[in-house]
Amino acid sequence: MRLIFIATMAVLMVGQAAAKDVLSGASLYADVARYESFGLHRFGSPGDRATADWIAGEMKQAGFEVSFQPVVLGRQYVVEQASAEASGTSIEATPFWWPPEDKASFHLSALLARDGDVAGKILWLELPFDRGAYLGPAHRDAIAEAAARKPAPSC
Repeated sequence: MRLIFIATMAVLMVGQAAAKDVLSGASLYADVARYESFGLHRFGSPGDRATADWIAGEMKQAGFEVSFQPVVLGRQYVVEQASAEASGTSIEATPFWWPPEDKASFHLSALLARDGDVAGKILWLELPFDRGAYLGPAHRDAIAEAAARKPAPSC
């Protein structure tokens, strides 16, 4: 009887330990697959809300109290496709400006410039990678200096 009790306890403990191994490769992959299943995660999108609800549910299950705080984003644009073309070579790009609010799509054609007089031209600006998720002071300064040089408007 004692041997059966010990064996039963061992099976339960091993089962519980396996169930709680949230850092196993299979568990992490399942989390990534679940996250991806929500679709686009852009701020305010249904996928964003589904992700927040999922994480809140996981935290509640772990015993945490969860509350949401409203956030208002003043301006946001969604780029479904953007490219830059020079000398017959086209590359995918993301515009670093606010597209016109009255246009769902637009075409901008102008000379491309890195240095010198950039007035009316598309300015190629490379920002340093600083491992941050957002624009830092050095980025903002570089963008302000670039804007002062009067590159082509957004359309």
